[in-house]
Amino acid sequence: MSDRFTLNTVLKRRQDLFRAILDGSVGESFLMMLVVFSLAVIAVYGFVMGTFVSDFNVWLRDSQSLIVTIVASFILCIPSLYIFSALRGADITVRQLLGVSVVGLATLALVLLGFLPVAWFFTSVSDGVEFVRIMNSVMIAIAMIMHVVVIAKGLSAAYERAKTQGSGAREGLEILGLWAVVYAVVTVQMALQMEPFFSK
Repeated sequence: MSDRFTLNTVLKRRQDLFRAILDGSVGESFLMMLVVFSLAVIAVYGFVMGTFVSDFNVWLRDSQSLIVTIVASFILCIPSLYIFSALRGADITVRQLLGVSVVGLATLALVLLGFLPVAWFFTSVSDGVEFVRIMNSVMIAIAMIMHVVVIAKGLSAAYERAKTQGSGAREGLEILGLWAVVYAVVTVQMALQMEPFFSK
């Protein structure tokens, strides 16, 4: 797997990317570029979301707050994801799980990027704060669900790899349901603390 950053790899060739991560053939620079891309898209989405209020300081605050809400929530939940997966018998290392998680984060960012024109349009033309807040919350939630789905596919790839090697590992995907609840609760609480949705 080349270290060259391509959105096509994340969009259409995730299984190849997962195999490369599990084999250790994906360079740190490639994963770091995915992280930078993800942070940039989340920041832009938060900025656009904040333009509902005619205050540049609010735009910046919403941009920063959305980054903290999404990224910090996931960072807080990574240890529980690894422990839950290990207890269930999933054959994946911390480094591999982080690599899979970065691909999930990049997928989240790509979904937000796809929603960005819609968010901009409704933020520009709508006068209803609650409608715009709910609309953005739903789109962010969809992106986060895709994040969890991609992580599930990465864990499944790790299981298939372990099975071909005869390690007797279990897939352990059902534990993601419990972890997803924890992730959702932490994210909601973080959002309430950071107030990224149109600060008063």
